[in-house]
Amino acid sequence: MKTRGRLLAAIAVFFWGAAYVWGKLAMDWLSPFAASTARFGFAAFIMLIITVFINKPGRSQFKGHWLHYFLLGFIGITCFQGFLFLGVYYSSPVSAAVIMALSPALTAILEGLITRQMPPAATIFGIVISMVGAVIAILGASPQGLSHFHLNGGDLFAFIASLCFSFYTVASRRWLIKQVSLLFNVTLIVTIGAIFLLPLGLSFLPDSFPPSMTPVWALVGLILGSTVSAYLCWTQAIDQIGVSEPNLMFNFMPIVTIGLYSLQGNLPTLLQLAGALLVVAGVSWAMLPNNRRS
Repeated sequence: MKTRGRLLAAIAVFFWGAAYVWGKLAMDWLSPFAASTARFGFAAFIMLIITVFINKPGRSQFKGHWLHYFLLGFIGITCFQGFLFLGVYYSSPVSAAVIMALSPALTAILEGLITRQMPPAATIFGIVISMVGAVIAILGASPQGLSHFHLNGGDLFAFIASLCFSFYTVASRRWLIKQVSLLFNVTLIVTIGAIFLLPLGLSFLPDSFPPSMTPVWALVGLILGSTVSAYLCWTQAIDQIGVSEPNLMFNFMPIVTIGLYSLQGNLPTLLQLAGALLVVAGVSWAMLPNNRRS
């Protein structure tokens, strides 16, 4: 059971790491908002079909919870995905993935603010290391090195996306109805997010057909791999082995992105690689159960 759960989590992390590369390719044809809408719109349709084959909860179970689900869909899907693809579009898949890898650390900070409990010293140390790594990776995005460094809007957009994802992680633990299956909860939230994305996507439709099939296949990968398969695998992994191990594996997502992006001939700079490794090490250290209890 544990081996299967770890494999499912690894599949999800791979597809999420690939999403940054596929997203960049899809945006050779689509705008960030159109790509986001297509990704979650088609994924929501597929997931709704899947939920036909499971027991659906009664509408009365959601009474008093709809505002929570709308906020989770709007912030956790619409805002997160919109800002993420803006980050990938204006920055790079590597920088966006490294910044997004800060999400578990930002989640720990947000959790501490809500519960008014300071994270243990070991967790704070890991968070600081990961933050330093993210800064180094962003600094190293310029091939000319630190002397040519400048922040761009894409890095800020990616950071806002990371904050949105952290909000979703913290809020979902408190707001999702426990009597409803995880699959149905995720499908409902993805559908709400896709509905909010729809007006933006329709406002930025492409003016022409794709220049080649590459953006189309990238979009298919985003829909079937990085959304439907990834969310289903992640949900089952958490159900089988809990949240601790999958969260640790999530930290290796930037390494997947760097590897896939390198296969396209886009080799990372040494500073980007060093920064990514620091983020992985720092967040992994902060998320270790023993450190979180100390």
